Amino acid sequence: LGARGEFLGDIDGRLTARGDNSLSEATLTIEAAPSENLIVRLDNRGDFALGNASPFSRGSREKAKQQFTSTLGVVVTTK
Repeated sequence: LGARGEFLGDIDGRLTARGDNSLSEATLTIEAAPSENLIVRLDNRGDFALGNASPFSRGSREKAKQQFTSTLGVVVTTK
């Protein structure tokens, strides 16, 4: 089990070009090794806009202040 967080302070909008748009993200990773040659990882991530902009897409026309994603990874090794 692992957790990670990040913060990007961009009050004047120089990095994101969207005005006050500080960003943060949080990731929770769950890892299991059910056998010697197999590793399975599940990453759950949330991205959040803390300023006044809505930089994330929700559908083709809507914008959102947050987005959530999950990624499943499988590693198989051989000897």
